[in-house]
Amino acid sequence: MGVTKVLADLRARCPQRPAVGILAFEAAAVMSRLVSLHRSLAEEEVGRLRAGMRAPGVAYLTSKDQVFILRFVGAELVGDLDAAAAAVSRLAPRCRDPLLRAFNRLYADLKAGGVYSFLIDARAAADLDHLGLGSTAKRAERRVRKMEQYVAATSRLYAKMEVLNELEEAEKHAQQ
Repeated sequence: MGVTKVLADLRARCPQRPAVGILAFEAAAVMSRLVSLHRSLAEEEVGRLRAGMRAPGVAYLTSKDQVFILRFVGAELVGDLDAAAAAVSRLAPRCRDPLLRAFNRLYADLKAGGVYSFLIDARAAADLDHLGLGSTAKRAERRVRKMEQYVAATSRLYAKMEVLNELEEAEKHAQQ
């Protein structure tokens, strides 16, 4: 029984579910970027950064002004966050939630120091809670772990898709 026959049997037995589209891989890449950014802000990473700044070689090559270096690092992290937010903004129009569809305006407001300037009614402001704004550290960690699980699942899916492609190629060659 060929691979295509097995796949056809599986498709026939499985109920219709939402299909995993190519955007799943892009979303996983964005989540991976956000998880990496979150990890770089952990206390041990910041401590490692401060210890590295005190090294004489680093001071010789860059600057002895630690405040300047920390501002520089902070600007770089904000740049990384902006890049991740731009990627999320590209995905946001496909969301069902109207608040998420307006992510680019929400992010711009957050960067400017406000949150509610583009929201029209109080119900929309109450919906901000489900985005996790003002979350506790424990909730944020839970969200990061969930993103790590999604990234790992997407990575496994990609690996299995590659194996499936190899099997299909082998079957084509065998039939020829």
